[in-house]
Amino acid sequence: MYTKAERKLRASQASAGHYEAHREEIAAHRAKHRKEKSEYNAKYIDLHRAELKKSKAKFYKENRENILKQKAEYYISRREDICKRVRKSGAKWRATHRKEIAKRSAKYNAEHLAEASWHCMHQRAENRDGDHPTYADVIVCARWSGINGKANFLKDMGPRPKGTSLSRFRDSGNYKPSNCAWHTRAEQAIEQRKKNNNV
Repeated sequence: MYTKAERKLRASQASAGHYEAHREEIAAHRAKHRKEKSEYNAKYIDLHRAELKKSKAKFYKENRENILKQKAEYYISRREDICKRVRKSGAKWRATHRKEIAKRSAKYNAEHLAEASWHCMHQRAENRDGDHPTYADVIVCARWSGINGKANFLKDMGPRPKGTSLSRFRDSGNYKPSNCAWHTRAEQAIEQRKKNNNV
């Protein structure tokens, strides 16, 4: 006589032996079954697509308030978990695509930093933004204004190097090709000292 544990062990061993002996046959049967089921589902959806769509729209219309309420309650109850998962997913994606992100960022900066400087220049000139009263008498030349102003500016100044910004010589005068350059903070400080010392 076998004990209950021994009978259970022998049964599991027999089942494992049967599976090993018929592994390929079982796998083929499962694959065939999955294929038949997916084909049946696809045919059913094709035959009843309009009906299903209409039924779904009707259900949503009748239960819209409850659905929105349940969504809001779910989000509120799981807000921290959802935010954590979103941050984790974003961090994982950034870690996976770090090189690609850096490459795209460098390309974007090279193309658009100079354009940003052009916009800022026009905002400062004549104190148009109201935040630069010392620029009230500073104007932008005709070449860098108007319809072709941005294109001319990019052509004259070239790409903006990293760590620099648009600067005027001796930090004075108007914005024009002969009076502007890309300067670092240190270089801008030198130009300001020249202005203060009347060099």
